[in-house]
Amino acid sequence: MSDTIRVQDHFRQWVLCLTADHGHTASPGRTGGAAIVEPTVHQLLERRFDAESGEPSLVQIVRPAWVNLNPSRAQSAPYDAMSRYLTGLTLSQVASPGMIPSGGGTTRAFDAAFAASLLPGLGCG
Repeated sequence: MSDTIRVQDHFRQWVLCLTADHGHTASPGRTGGAAIVEPTVHQLLERRFDAESGEPSLVQIVRPAWVNLNPSRAQSAPYDAMSRYLTGLTLSQVASPGMIPSGGGTTRAFDAAFAASLLPGLGCG
């Protein structure tokens, strides 16, 4: 205990702050973007790509930066078609209506969409 107190007293002048955003997105007011309605993206993907329409669902969860697919159903998922579909969606299709900048409804909602399985094959240089 006394060692701890001495260390704390010695380092009182320092502050250590660790943060991580892990998928947190800045507010639309700060970025000029629009808030994506995750359940809408989920429904659109299910309607378009989940032919079985049963449980378990193809789409497990949608977040602003990723989509998790059910591993037991994803083997038959057409990743290239899903990627093209997602990158073709507009803000008017997937964003909160009151959050779309004036005249921005036809703006693409996503700049890119691709399967994570492609990442190891990408070159870094």
